[in-house]
Amino acid sequence: MIDDFVNYWIHRYAHTVRFLWASHIVHHSSDDYSLSTAVRLSPVESFYQPLTTLWAPLLGFPLAIYAPLTILALGVGALQHTQVIGSMGWLDRVFVTPSNHRVHHAKNPEYIDKNFGATTLLWDKMFNTYQAEEAEVVYGVVEDTPRDSVREVLAGGYPELFDDMRAAEKGSALAVAMAGPGGAHREHRLA
Repeated sequence: MIDDFVNYWIHRYAHTVRFLWASHIVHHSSDDYSLSTAVRLSPVESFYQPLTTLWAPLLGFPLAIYAPLTILALGVGALQHTQVIGSMGWLDRVFVTPSNHRVHHAKNPEYIDKNFGATTLLWDKMFNTYQAEEAEVVYGVVEDTPRDSVREVLAGGYPELFDDMRAAEKGSALAVAMAGPGGAHREHRLA
C-alpha cells in the first residue's frame, strides 16, 4: 500500500511539474495505444524512476520478496497498455485495469490528469483524480509538438523547456522548470 501511495504521487507530479513532464511526455506522446506504449520511456526517467523504490529496502523490506513483486508489477503495468481487454466488471472499480489506464493516456478534456494509480484506484478516488472510461478515448498529448525522429521523441519536452528557461527573466528559470506543463511558464518569459 505504501508503494502504491508513493507511485501515485510521483506519477501525479510527473504530470504537474514541467521538468518531470518533459521526460514523462515521451510515454504519453504516441497516438497509438499498445504494449509498445508501455516501454516508450524517456532515458531521463530511467535515471530517477529506480529511486522511487529505494524506500522499501531502506525500511527493511526483504529484497528477496520486494524484487520479484516489483518485476510482477512491471509485467502487470505492461498489460495495462492494451485496447484488447475491455471492461473487467467490478475490478474496474478497485484496480488500475486496462480501461482505467486508457483514460490516463487520453487527451480527451474530461480524461486529462486522471487515474494516476499504479495498482489500486484508492488514491485516485481519495484525491478526486479518478475517472471511469465513458467516452471513446483519443490517445496522445495536447501539446502540438511534431516529432519526426526517434531522437526528437526521446528528447521529450526538454528542448522547449530549456529554451523557455533561457528566455526567462533573470532568476525565473527554476520557476519555469517547476511550473505546470502548458502555458503556465510563459509568465516568466522576457518581454
